Amino acid sequence: MLRESKLRPASVAKLVFSSTLMIAGSAFMWGMWTPLPVAVIWLVIVGASLAIDPLGEWRFLTGIAVATVVAGLCWGGNLVATMPNQVVRMLLFEFLPNAPTLIRPVVISLSLWSLLAVVVAGLVPGVALASWRRCVLTVGVFALASTGFIYVMLVQWPDPALGHHSSAPPLGILEMFYSEEPLVDLTEVAEVPPRLPVPPFEVRKGLSYGPHGYRNTLDLYVPQGTQGPLPVVIYIHGGGIMDGGTEAGQDLGLPDVWRDALLSWGLAIANINYRLLLANPGSRHDEVIGPFPAQIQDCLTVVRFLRTKGAGLGLDPDRIGVMGHSFGG
Repeated sequence: MLRESKLRPASVAKLVFSSTLMIAGSAFMWGMWTPLPVAVIWLVIVGASLAIDPLGEWRFLTGIAVATVVAGLCWGGNLVATMPNQVVRMLLFEFLPNAPTLIRPVVISLSLWSLLAVVVAGLVPGVALASWRRCVLTVGVFALASTGFIYVMLVQWPDPALGHHSSAPPLGILEMFYSEEPLVDLTEVAEVPPRLPVPPFEVRKGLSYGPHGYRNTLDLYVPQGTQGPLPVVIYIHGGGIMDGGTEAGQDLGLPDVWRDALLSWGLAIANINYRLLLANPGSRHDEVIGPFPAQIQDCLTVVRFLRTKGAGLGLDPDRIGVMGHSFGG
């Protein structure tokens, strides 16, 4: 009986842990915009596993794993059913070539939370059973593992791009917390200049810069009333490598607000097309497609074209900039 009374805190801790895990999982799914049917399936399986295993031990954890796999398969099946071409091509041509970069933050985060889970799993029973030797051993193992983890993050995984920032965190720490905050000091940045009036401009459509038909053409926007040769900005449209172009709308082409801003500053714009992964079935052009990295090759071809032919178009071949959004970014 004495041993059972000492186990009660551990039982309470397991119940609290189980409930917290269910709430955290539901909140995570909500934050990830998981479809409601998928979230319900996950909750039903997890709730059933908790009913079978009220103390939330290995059966409950197994139920969470099964529920997560089933929910992931349901969600993935729904995506493939609604966007078969896009999902398959994104997996083959976007995810797999960049898998090390994409998976690395997940591995780091799982490592961090695994360390915390180990110390909690060791300390809760130790405190409940008043086994201080177990507690000290758990803390020691956790301290040793944490030291090695931090050493790898701070020393063995620096970010070369941030080497000149003495106070900037290394790449491992950034990826651990999915940080995307700017690391530069913005306090001395000048105020945004007022929007200037848009000058009259000329558009030269369909200039060919390469051998791949419509997908190797660009539209050149040149402001009038300015003395050349003009700097030129290459604009690379978005569209997830599967859509977009010079004839697309605002989301998949050159937004008017950016076009007007660049022209008002006296800059020419080369709004380019590049080869996509699949042909647009609604296009009126005979489109040539190309696997990655054909898109980068096309962009480099544009640069070479502007350097060799830019002077004849009133452009400065020594002042070429690049911008874009989404995939074009």
